[in-house]
Amino acid sequence: MLKEYGWLKLFIIDRGMKEKKQIEKSIINLLTEEQKVSSYAVGLGLRFIYIFCGGHPKNLEKIKLKIKKNKLICKIKPEAKSLMDKEVERRLKNFANVSNLNYEIV
Repeated sequence: MLKEYGWLKLFIIDRGMKEKKQIEKSIINLLTEEQKVSSYAVGLGLRFIYIFCGGHPKNLEKIKLKIKKNKLICKIKPEAKSLMDKEVERRLKNFANVSNLNYEIV
């Protein structure tokens, strides 16, 4: 678990910078295949939330995610519907797909 968080930290720091860097294979190889998939899903989820919020933490109050059966349900408050554009929906779809879930926006 600690290895996974270390990888996530590197992923977030490296991907958050303007200059895109390839993550070192030696770090990726510390993870099992299951951990790699899980880390990738967490990364996509974080990216989805960051893009939805536009970097403003207050916008987190306007969205709720829950899993029901095999569906990721994204509930957005009416005043925040404009934050869910096609790019944000694409990120939600990617997050759901990697997590082996369907998705629904409510």
